[in-house]
Amino acid sequence: MQAAEKNLARSLDLATQTERFARRVGSVRGQALALQVRGRALEIHGNLAEAEKVKSMALHLAERLPDRALHAKLRLALGHVLRQRGNYPAALARILQALRYYEQARDTMGQVRTRQAAGGIDLEINNIAQSRAHLKKALALALRVRRTPASVLEQAIAYTGLASTYAVSRDFERAHRCFALALASYRQAGDSLRVVVVLCDMSELYIDQHELDTAGSLLAQAQQRIDQLGGGRLAGLNGFATYLAGKLAFAQTNYLAASGRLDQARSIAGREQNVPLLKDIYLLLGRVEAVRGRHQPALRWHLRGDQLKDSLQGAQTAAQIAVLRAQHDSTRQAQQLQVQQFRIKELEQRNRINRLWIGLGTMLLMALAALGWLARHQVALARQRDQLQMQAEQAAQTLRLRTTEDQLARQNQELVVLALNISQKSELLDTLKEDLRSFSQGTDEAVRQHAGKLRQRLDQQARPDQEWEHFRLRFEQVHPRFFASLQNQFPAVTPHELRLAALLRLNFASKPIAALLGISEEGVRKARYRLRQKLGLPTEANLADFLMRLDQPNPTEVGA
Repeated sequence: MQAAEKNLARSLDLATQTERFARRVGSVRGQALALQVRGRALEIHGNLAEAEKVKSMALHLAERLPDRALHAKLRLALGHVLRQRGNYPAALARILQALRYYEQARDTMGQVRTRQAAGGIDLEINNIAQSRAHLKKALALALRVRRTPASVLEQAIAYTGLASTYAVSRDFERAHRCFALALASYRQAGDSLRVVVVLCDMSELYIDQHELDTAGSLLAQAQQRIDQLGGGRLAGLNGFATYLAGKLAFAQTNYLAASGRLDQARSIAGREQNVPLLKDIYLLLGRVEAVRGRHQPALRWHLRGDQLKDSLQGAQTAAQIAVLRAQHDSTRQAQQLQVQQFRIKELEQRNRINRLWIGLGTMLLMALAALGWLARHQVALARQRDQLQMQAEQAAQTLRLRTTEDQLARQNQELVVLALNISQKSELLDTLKEDLRSFSQGTDEAVRQHAGKLRQRLDQQARPDQEWEHFRLRFEQVHPRFFASLQNQFPAVTPHELRLAALLRLNFASKPIAALLGISEEGVRKARYRLRQKLGLPTEANLADFLMRLDQPNPTEVGA
């Protein structure tokens, strides 16, 4: 791997020669490892599409072998590339597969690396709490093992990830402390690439804190190291550093320089198909063009950035990741259940062996004493077996209940995401129409006519009734008895109040409800008051709790 970082051409040549030799001698393992080295070199160079293809080939070859440790290693490596390309569900699937193996094998450093990777994906989709939990667990595991250069490096990687989570939550003091610890470890280990990454991350942190001189100094150090390492061979880092230069220029109100830097970064990120970086570039370009008064390009960049953001962090991605986590948790519980069943069988086997020895012992002991001891022993074993069987049944029942609860929570999360998407789309369209209306004032007739046509096109995009009908159908799939129960018990409830009740059932606050229904927060409070009167609820009763209990199944239905 060090050779791959220092000399791309030599690494590719060595990997190709090794692969040919391994193919000639019939070594599948050798071919897989050679392809893995080649994929790593391509990844460092920024050719992510080719790196994904080569690493997939390596994993496909390795799966012919019974070496599960090699499978886990290559799945984790492929997950890293998929994450950089923005395919978070596929990346998380590979990483969780590797994590299950490392947990079963009690491989501490393997768990450290996979948890760091899972934490990185959670950070990309703004799941800060889950990301921080993974990274803290990884750091605790790395600190627990014997201190070696490898363990120190993994600790530094965990500190880098934790610093990023603190930066996102704007806990700048902790972020600086973690970045400093990581930077010192990387410099001690001589890891130039990761030193550059931390310098770039720290520069972005100082930009967010508006300490622009410090940010510029750190970014200059990072760019100097990139040039020393060979900037053309490190397209990924070069693209990120160029994006940060554009972000710094924007913060310094040098909008022309910011636009130029961001165009360079966009070209680099487009060549390496780095979707997460492209998303950030598009959104920042939109802000730059908006400040410069170029509203049409700004709108175009914002729309492209929002499309990429939706593909990376949208409802479909969130649902896929939630399914993967639920499957991972269910698999772990199923493995625990298998362990308990194995213990039951082991006890039964011991019971049979003990009966055999007891039968032999009766030939030497008095008949009454032997029979008494046998009876007491069998009673104890039977009681223990019954207890374990009861625990296994309880564990199975808990697993079924947990699966049902996870599925309902996941479906509710999808409903919340769908509702928020409707609200955000409506707010975006309203904002764009208002901006166009403001922009067209005071301009010539041709511009006003063009702005009017754009507003008509935006009006055509707004289909609130169709979107609410889609939301209602999806809501009834998740809560099929909610509307029927509410209308049967309270026939006076209007369709508008049914919408309000559905949003309250999902535990929405007044402000997002106002945005979704197109009314003011005062209107929401009045609507809640009228709904409470129709439901006959006293003042001290909680309206949202009442609606949540309205369609909940009985415990006997869940168990069935």
